[in-house]
Amino acid sequence: MLPFEVNISVTLIDKSSFIMHARSKNNIVLPFILLVISLSIFAIALIWQINRWSIAMHKLVEDSNYQLELVYIMDSSVSSRAFIIYHMLLTDDIFLRDQYFMQYMEHSVHYIDARTKILHLTKNKEVLQNIALLDQIVREFQPLSDELVYSLRDNITITPKRQKALHKMQQLHTQIFKQLDTLISLQRRVTRESSLSYANMQNNLWITAFIGFSVILLLGVFFARGLSLRYYQLEKMTVVDELTQIPNRRYMDDILNVEWYRCMRQQSPLSVLLVDIDYFKDFNDKFGHQAGDQCLISIAQILDDNLKRASDFVARYGGEEFIVVLPHTTQNDAQRIAEGLVTSVREEHIPAGNDSVSPWVTVSAGLASIIPNETDNVLQLIKAADRKLYKAKHKGRNQLVI
Repeated sequence: MLPFEVNISVTLIDKSSFIMHARSKNNIVLPFILLVISLSIFAIALIWQINRWSIAMHKLVEDSNYQLELVYIMDSSVSSRAFIIYHMLLTDDIFLRDQYFMQYMEHSVHYIDARTKILHLTKNKEVLQNIALLDQIVREFQPLSDELVYSLRDNITITPKRQKALHKMQQLHTQIFKQLDTLISLQRRVTRESSLSYANMQNNLWITAFIGFSVILLLGVFFARGLSLRYYQLEKMTVVDELTQIPNRRYMDDILNVEWYRCMRQQSPLSVLLVDIDYFKDFNDKFGHQAGDQCLISIAQILDDNLKRASDFVARYGGEEFIVVLPHTTQNDAQRIAEGLVTSVREEHIPAGNDSVSPWVTVSAGLASIIPNETDNVLQLIKAADRKLYKAKHKGRNQLVI
């Protein structure tokens, strides 16, 4: 249980409008935040999509270059096998022929592996058609070539029939090289087109990104301009302290400056009272922070209720400190009001956290009055009240110093 309960009933003029403005501020901030989040998500999605397109096109270029390398491997394998057969025909060394045979089979594997990878990677119809034509020639050439190589490895005599087959192989070999040259030229063109497409796509992506971010920027400016003026106005109107529901320090700063210049024009006195709750830390330590919040609310209500004129107001200055602004009030009148405030707080009988001064919560107050002039300023007035408050604390608290 809390040591006391307070029903908040703020009577400050226009307080309801202050609360409305504070709520309206939240109504503006939320759509603005949602707008920023939405535009940010759109920007991130655009960047992500652009990155995906760029990666896809870059992979396409890499695949095209790799396919060109594979075609060169096929061409190299065919040339190497022809070179090996030529040397096998020139030598009678069985062991050397066996080594050539192993190299021949190795290059055959390289050719098949490169061809398989190209078929797996490419989607270009012209490339696939050229590989199909090449396969037709190879299917006719391969048996003749393998039979000749096996015969040379086994040192079988080249018969007239094999001589005829060798002649046929030479014709087919020429066709294979011709088809490989066509395939190389075609793959070079595909690779070049892919590179150009990638370069064009990058330019288009930059244009797309520029347009996208321009749209985002324009949307942001459009909505921000619509919200900024209202937000600024409502921000200036956000003057209510969230806990005590009395004006906050921002409002006090604005109004005190206005009252200063008004009193200076009219040569009218301006009084400021700083009020501090005595031993508030001990109160929090003893009863807890929730009770401390209720104490602040209660003190704020007491101070506000004791101000009768519309021009007088109390604001939360910070922590457990309050400021009372009394325009057009002489020091004697301000002293009477201030003493009534100190007494009203004590007579509220809020249990104290430290009863060395009183069993009830008390306040100390410092009062400063001045007829504003051009050589002085508001800050000096507040500092003067703060010095008086300091003296009140050191003189034993629960009192007013003027």
